[in-house]
Amino acid sequence: MQINLKSEGFYSKKIDGYYGKNTEKGLKNCNTNFFYAADLKKSVNVDVLLTKLSKVVTRPDD
Repeated sequence: MQINLKSEGFYSKKIDGYYGKNTEKGLKNCNTNFFYAADLKKSVNVDVLLTKLSKVVTRPDD
């Protein structure tokens, strides 16, 4: 998820594989940018957001 967030410009920290405050911030920013801040308490909105981020990308330089 961090790799894909980084490739989309929503994550700038080191890729570490942990879900922390920066990963959460990146997801929220991605959600705001692409989905107009859809309510992430609704599972359908989470599914859409994660599907958007599930595309395969190459690992960027940290």
